Amino acid sequence: MSNYSTKITSIGDKVAELEKENRMIVVFDNNVGEDLKDISVMHTIAKLPQEIKVGDYVAFGNRSYKITAVGQNANYTMRTAGHCSFIFNGEDNVRLPQQIN
Repeated sequence: MSNYSTKITSIGDKVAELEKENRMIVVFDNNVGEDLKDISVMHTIAKLPQEIKVGDYVAFGNRSYKITAVGQNANYTMRTAGHCSFIFNGEDNVRLPQQIN
């Protein structure tokens, strides 16, 4: 099992509200556009050692979540822009191509 690990560099002003209301965290590398900074967790981009897949785990701080669905573009956007939208709903399908549940 490989780990993908990055360092959080900034948390947008609206991240906590988005997580509370929509159970969502949006991540981008440090090159995110100004229009998305308020809702994003920005981080240093790192090489994705392998594809993210159902059954993997994602951790934010000391919380760990099992991945139940991966959008068709999620691995691509993580590799190229450090971007995906984590939705904490436990569903086995996604609504957005860059989404990970």
